Amino acid sequence: MYRKNEDFLKQQGYQILGKKERFQIDDIGQKYFEPDVIGYKGDTVWIIECKRYCTIEQFGFALGQLACYK
Repeated sequence: MYRKNEDFLKQQGYQILGKKERFQIDDIGQKYFEPDVIGYKGDTVWIIECKRYCTIEQFGFALGQLACYK
């Protein structure tokens, strides 16, 4: 999946960062965030983390978690 995102960004004229960084973000409920694709052009940056497909059950669970956090 990330290859398709990377190819799309390249077609739009973005440069792709080859080295992937691991970020620590406590505000989003996820301790570590390691993006699959980082593209940049001028002052615009795309940071993409690809996930597996999502089932209805997983989506409903995620909505429930979001409601609890608010």
